[in-house]
Amino acid sequence: VIVPVHCFLVCIGTLVFMLYDLINGKHSVSVPASANVETWQQFKASGRSIERTHVTRDGVPLRYHIVPPHPDEANGKVALICQPLGNCGWLHWYSTMVTLGRGWTFVCWDYRGFFSSEEPRRLRNISVR
Repeated sequence: VIVPVHCFLVCIGTLVFMLYDLINGKHSVSVPASANVETWQQFKASGRSIERTHVTRDGVPLRYHIVPPHPDEANGKVALICQPLGNCGWLHWYSTMVTLGRGWTFVCWDYRGFFSSEEPRRLRNISVR
C-alpha cells in the first residue's frame, strides 16, 4: 500500500513542477551559443578528461575521471557526477557540464565491478547505498 501511494505522490509532484515550468519558465536554463561552447566531439578530442585509479582500503582499484576547470575561468566549485549504473564517461553529462561552465571541476567514477573498476575479492562487498 505504501509503495503505490508513494509512486502516485511522486507522479503528482512531477506534474506540478512541469506545469510550473511551462507557465512561468523559471526553472528553464538556456545556454547561449558562442565560440566558447565546444561540441562533444571537440571536448573528446581536447584530452581534458584525466583518468586515474585509486586503490581502496580493501585493495580494489577504482577508476575515476576528472575534468579540471579552464585556468582563466576557475571558480573553485566541484561537481561530483554520480553515474547511474550502466553509464560510463561524460557523454550523458556533457550538456550539464556545458550549462555549468568551464569554471567547474567535474569528477565521476566507475563503481566497483563496472567498466574500468575491478571487483572486490568478496562479491558481497559490492553495494550501492
